[in-house]
Amino acid sequence: MSYVLTQFGAKRILNTFFNDLWPTSGKDLTLHLFVNNYIPTIYDVVTNYVEASGGGYQSLTLYSGGWSINNFYEIDYPIQVFTFGSILNGSNIIFGYYITDIDQTLILAERCNPFTAMINGNQYNVVLKFLLNSLPNN
Repeated sequence: MSYVLTQFGAKRILNTFFNDLWPTSGKDLTLHLFVNNYIPTIYDVVTNYVEASGGGYQSLTLYSGGWSINNFYEIDYPIQVFTFGSILNGSNIIFGYYITDIDQTLILAERCNPFTAMINGNQYNVVLKFLLNSLPNN
């Protein structure tokens, strides 16, 4: 006989995973932008990514408890906005973002349409929305 996961049980599991179960040294995550022309894989580690630097860039903290669980299969976080004061060091092209935990373990990454950060006041928005049916099954 197989078990049945109820919709309320699924929501409880998602809330626990995204809002409570992180390293004991801290529960918050960090959102970074990467500037190397790289396509993320499920086997990546944080050293596969070159983080943006200069131009007023700073990684952003994703605070524990800030995630929303909607419709029992959709996980999202408020839009995160990176604002640049000038050009970045090295490459000015942002290829995507990655998220790490407090121990610098890579949680996930996404390659996006390339974005050139060259103008004072340029903004780059990251929408964090995940559907359970879009998560890798490996």
